[in-house]
Amino acid sequence: MHRSGSFLLVLLCTVTVSAPSALMSQDAAAAYSIRTVHFATPFTSPTAAAYRAPSVRLPLGYDVDFEENISTQNYLDELLVARDSVVRRWADRRDEPIRVWIQPARSLDSWDPMFPEMVLQALDEWDAAGLPVRFKVVADSASAETHFIWVDHLGQDESGRTVWWSTSRGWITRARITLSTHASDGLPQTAKALRAVALHEIGHALGLGHSNDARNIMAAWVEVAELSDADRNTATLLYRMPVGRVSSTVTEAGSTSGVSPRQEQPVSNKAP
Repeated sequence: MHRSGSFLLVLLCTVTVSAPSALMSQDAAAAYSIRTVHFATPFTSPTAAAYRAPSVRLPLGYDVDFEENISTQNYLDELLVARDSVVRRWADRRDEPIRVWIQPARSLDSWDPMFPEMVLQALDEWDAAGLPVRFKVVADSASAETHFIWVDHLGQDESGRTVWWSTSRGWITRARITLSTHASDGLPQTAKALRAVALHEIGHALGLGHSNDARNIMAAWVEVAELSDADRNTATLLYRMPVGRVSSTVTEAGSTSGVSPRQEQPVSNKAP
């Protein structure tokens, strides 16, 4: 799976991923891209049925306080299935916030002066989620651990992309988030949609994967503009868990199955 303790894992929203290849560092990297963002009446994706009634078994002696409102409104099971039961996240950063650099305004087609403010609002919303991590915007890109970069277009049907690096143990150490001034349909991005994309990509940078429920900001096809209770609860549970591999069992129709870390479940997207 890896060579010299490191590997490159590229995960794209609606496609299977490429095979790992070696890196010259001790970090592992994962990349995520969001296909599109639009706002409509929230609904539950039919593909969510594929994850019905999973059970997660934590390591012996490790106990998570699954409060009722959290255990019934989260998609931690989906995250563990897609990650082959491997937890990757930041260490506790309440006392030393994650240093964030936001690229200054650029002469890009369809640039909106409100875009940087939308990123700040997205960071504030995640800050208010109560996780043991906080963010601090810095002026020096060299000292930053998370970078926000602007482009006028990304790949086909993309409006945001996140790459994060983690140690071999599972601690995320840095991230790069790229945001496009154009939506996935090629039209100029609105400030509201840009904020939603930023919320989604920050979730990836924190260690979250995709949710199969379109009511959550972490759905591959973003339909909402704010974090849901399930988004907050899933992130809370993720940051209560140890990094590295945990034991998990997913039971469907009496059988046990899992998803390899080399691929992510495809999500069907409809044209907006």
